[in-house]
Amino acid sequence: AIVLSKFEIASSKKEEKKIKIDTKEMLMDSVRALGSAAPLLEQISQKIEDNHKVLQSEHNGFMDKLLALIRQAFNRPEKPVVYTVTVTEPLTQSRKQEDVKYQDFLTDLNRRRRTYNSFAVKKAPGYIKIESQEEKSILEYLSKQISECNHLMQLLTALDEYFKSAPLVENRPRIKGLKMELTSLKNCIVKTNQRKAEYTALIEEEEQLRKLGISQ
Repeated sequence: AIVLSKFEIASSKKEEKKIKIDTKEMLMDSVRALGSAAPLLEQISQKIEDNHKVLQSEHNGFMDKLLALIRQAFNRPEKPVVYTVTVTEPLTQSRKQEDVKYQDFLTDLNRRRRTYNSFAVKKAPGYIKIESQEEKSILEYLSKQISECNHLMQLLTALDEYFKSAPLVENRPRIKGLKMELTSLKNCIVKTNQRKAEYTALIEEEEQLRKLGISQ
């Protein structure tokens, strides 16, 4: 009985060693973390729309209305709104001006929100689609999204500053700040990147062990 017991313990230990970490699930955990950004992007999008309306209300005088009527008479599209904002690079703190085409920016923001929203639910088509891909493709996609989100954060921060200073003094109390949403969005991006880094570290460790002829 004692011999059998020792055999069972040894067999159990071998089975434990054979347990392999599901690396793809680690990647999908990072994808789900990215999905938590969706409601934040929705709140940010709504506030940007509200702030845009405040600024546009300041251009509703007689000449503005006359020009609008002339455009309509000649079937000319309304001139796109472009906000020139000052973007700060986090690492170097260098500042540069960048044009934000309002309608294109808002369209892209809402498209990104819908995409990320589909990652939050395992059975959603968007989640299933990305889960069906090879790990390398998922990793590349995550890296691209994190990079784009970091740049988006810079633009949103710059827009937040712009909206606070651009309106007439009497209209500034109507402007909705983005500070809380931006802080939460930053934490979401950091969490997503941390999960991705954990995956990358594990893959690199497994590769080193493989080169040494050690199997896990």
